[in-house]
Amino acid sequence: MKGQHIGKAPIIIAGLYIYLEFFTIVLPFAASRLGGWLPDNVSEWLDSNYLIMGICILIIPTILFLVMGIAYAVYGIKKSGEISDDEGVSLIRTQMIMRIVQIPCYVAVFVVAVICILTIFTFGFTLLLGVVDCISIVITGMVSIPVYAILKQSGRISYRRMVIYSVLSFVFCADLIVTAVCYNTVVKGNKISKESYDMDRIS
Repeated sequence: MKGQHIGKAPIIIAGLYIYLEFFTIVLPFAASRLGGWLPDNVSEWLDSNYLIMGICILIIPTILFLVMGIAYAVYGIKKSGEISDDEGVSLIRTQMIMRIVQIPCYVAVFVVAVICILTIFTFGFTLLLGVVDCISIVITGMVSIPVYAILKQSGRISYRRMVIYSVLSFVFCADLIVTAVCYNTVVKGNKISKESYDMDRIS
């Protein structure tokens, strides 16, 4: 029955993953290397335990975020036909906002990565930031899939657009573009024709 809700929280949480991991990587590294403003015992502890602490803080949240993304995608697709039309519009709006919110962090990641790649001692740091970037786009891509599925079921986008948008959600920059395009289509209320919608459902 139409009218159910799946919530925006996973979309918001997924969008914040890149911030969590960026500051998890950069702040301890900066504190241990630049020091001076921290007590000596704290700086020494960060310096000696940075690797272990970083691995624990990176791996555990990443696994939790990935599990959340998969669960949200599976549940959202399964329930897509039961979600209200207004919920779909609200979800795509939230998704677009979170994509925009991520931009400053992605810019910061790029700047830090470029700086670190200049020396052999911090080259591994650049690779780590690249891995975090890739994981972030995977997580946000997974929580985007049910949003497009819901909009397709409500007749606001076609099956073809749903597939294209879902695939491009896993591509840097393209994910923001397709989200904005989809949102613009949805807010204009351009539902596809009943005939096209029926053909999409058959296909």
